[in-house]
Amino acid sequence: MKAEAELQRKDDSLKIWDPNRREHWKTYDVHGFQSTFTAINRDGLFNAIAGWEYVFRFRGECAEQILLETSIFSVFDETLMASVDSVLAPIVKGFVDQCDQVKIIRVKIQFKNNEVYRGTLSKKTAWSLVPNWEEESDDFKVDITTPNYLHNYLGATYKGKCEDNIYVLILLRNQSDIWRQNASFSNMEEVANAFVEEYSAQCGKVNQINFILPYAPAGYYCEGGTKCSMVARKEDGWQLTFANTKTVGSRTYLVKNYLDFFDYFSKDVNTNALMEYSDYFKVFYEDFIEVYGDICKENLGPYTTFEIQTVSTKYDLNGVPYPPEKVGPPQVVNIENQNIARYRKFGGQNNQLQMEKMLSAEVQSRQSNSTGGYLNVISRRLSERNSLTNYVIAQCGSQSFKDAYDRINLFAKRLD
Repeated sequence: MKAEAELQRKDDSLKIWDPNRREHWKTYDVHGFQSTFTAINRDGLFNAIAGWEYVFRFRGECAEQILLETSIFSVFDETLMASVDSVLAPIVKGFVDQCDQVKIIRVKIQFKNNEVYRGTLSKKTAWSLVPNWEEESDDFKVDITTPNYLHNYLGATYKGKCEDNIYVLILLRNQSDIWRQNASFSNMEEVANAFVEEYSAQCGKVNQINFILPYAPAGYYCEGGTKCSMVARKEDGWQLTFANTKTVGSRTYLVKNYLDFFDYFSKDVNTNALMEYSDYFKVFYEDFIEVYGDICKENLGPYTTFEIQTVSTKYDLNGVPYPPEKVGPPQVVNIENQNIARYRKFGGQNNQLQMEKMLSAEVQSRQSNSTGGYLNVISRRLSERNSLTNYVIAQCGSQSFKDAYDRINLFAKRLD
């Protein structure tokens, strides 16, 4: 019995992930309320859980600052906080025992009607729960992802230290044109506001949050060839403002077709405004490099010749493909060696973009009972390429056109 007691005392002195410990879990009891800490591996990763009607859970490693979250399916009531204190007591005891460096435990409770309670337990308060989130520890990391229920095609994510001024990307969870058409500025504002609420609660010293938008929604455009952006400042009560966004009604379109690009590249001017047309430029670039290499081959530096064969694949009723069939003769292209990787990269991106445009055009055509559909997308690109070919034939011998070719490649490097 004495030997067993001695082994138990030794176990209790070891962390739950210590390989010398017999049981890699431990329970803590405070006035009949319990918590359980369970090691996941030997490197310090563990689970912690406490509660019954509502449960606080943690999965991670020890740190100076810990975040505990739960949901209570009732409206906020001060009388509930007494039971919260009781549930928290054993899990706090466990963290103090297992994590020598812990200084702060933050608590977040989601009530009905989206009410949120935030509180802090710390060494300073003798591990008593006080309202609001207090100071940040040195190693605290903010880790936020806006929930899918806001918009299943938009989101904002941030993982990093608490900062005075941060930049956050609002992301498209689905890249198709159809989702782009559905996402408005109000959708992006909703995601941004949810992020501001959470980040400002977690990081008390933040004064400004800058949001970079994935694109300009229908009816708007971004000035200066940059990404559209929104800014929220603490001094303005976290009111969102649009930094560089204009309505289409006030806009002069710079590029409507392939040949409009030469208004910029035929002379040495600032091309920042063309960043707004980056997707369209990549399609232009793929066609231009092929046409230039065919018609102006003598102007090229070291190059490689490729054969590109178009194939058609058909499927049976079960989705099983028939052997692919060649469509027309192979196309021969000459690409300067320094441009090959970029040409292939843009080509792959263009294929995906073209497929999305064709699908979108076909869906819209069928919904409106109109003709054309995906064929309109193909027809427009063929027409653009024909115009480009005639232009290159007329300009190929001039030095100014060779200079334009160099500027086009320099601009392409910015998008690579």
